[in-house]
Amino acid sequence: MHQQKKKEKSIFQSIFKAMLIVLIIELFLLVATLYFGNVGKQLNKNAVDILKKQVENRQNYLETTMVENQNLSSISGILNNAVESRIASGLDIEKLDSDEKACASLMEETSDSLINVLRHRSVNGIFVIFNTHDLDERETDSVLQGIYIRDLDPMTAASERNHDLLLERSPVQLVKSLGISTDKGWTPGIKFKNNKTEGILYPVF
Repeated sequence: MHQQKKKEKSIFQSIFKAMLIVLIIELFLLVATLYFGNVGKQLNKNAVDILKKQVENRQNYLETTMVENQNLSSISGILNNAVESRIASGLDIEKLDSDEKACASLMEETSDSLINVLRHRSVNGIFVIFNTHDLDERETDSVLQGIYIRDLDPMTAASERNHDLLLERSPVQLVKSLGISTDKGWTPGIKFKNNKTEGILYPVF
């Protein structure tokens, strides 16, 4: 009986030792493969390539979005048509940027189109400035007529009554007719800054 237990124990130890040897050999082969096969470097390279591809895709997406958001040909056509109809009715185009009443009337007529573009572009602001003179000859801090609408959270659902919008710049007449609240920094006109670092309107190259 004692010899049988000893024999069974010897068989178990032999099998166990053989399994350990096989396991050690497999581990050795795995480590050798990883080391000599440059698997670590290849994994790092793959990770870098994946990151580069993600950055390129994000870049392409942002570029496409920016180009689409800057395409304001539709609103330009609406504004041009509105101005041309006013000119046909006797509007003096040379005095447009200083005629607050005429500008307010134009902005009121095209405000729905501006807000529609703002909504569909999912941007946080849109503005129109009326200028009919050479900017290089315009005095610094001179007031220009225009409208500037802000949407501080363009990703949320739009309010039917435009309660989520703010007027940054617009004539007083327009504030009353549109029913949009004014921001704390609201002013009726837009000051021209004759440099490249301040203001939202400045001479281009």
